[in-house]
Amino acid sequence: MLLVCLIVGGCGGGGASKPKRVSGPAKQVASVIWRLQKATAAHDFATICRPLIRIQAVEIQDGRAAAGVQTTGVGQAPTTDVIRLVREKRGFRIVSLGR
Repeated sequence: MLLVCLIVGGCGGGGASKPKRVSGPAKQVASVIWRLQKATAAHDFATICRPLIRIQAVEIQDGRAAAGVQTTGVGQAPTTDVIRLVREKRGFRIVSLGR
């Protein structure tokens, strides 16, 4: 499965570069963030725009992961954050969306 590391939420387009293929735990982390993006899209966003989330880096150590992301929305400046995850029996689970 090719994982697109640029996740488009509906308010912007992608860049010109091709996404890199990822595998193993990094792919699992990116998959969790992709599910977050899809879950966000399922709510009522009539007054706000869904974010564009770009995964910039993934670090995995001792059953924990940190994904550096840049998030933008229409009319908003980009913000850089870290999404923290923990490995469980069924894969990774998000534990923190902040810095």
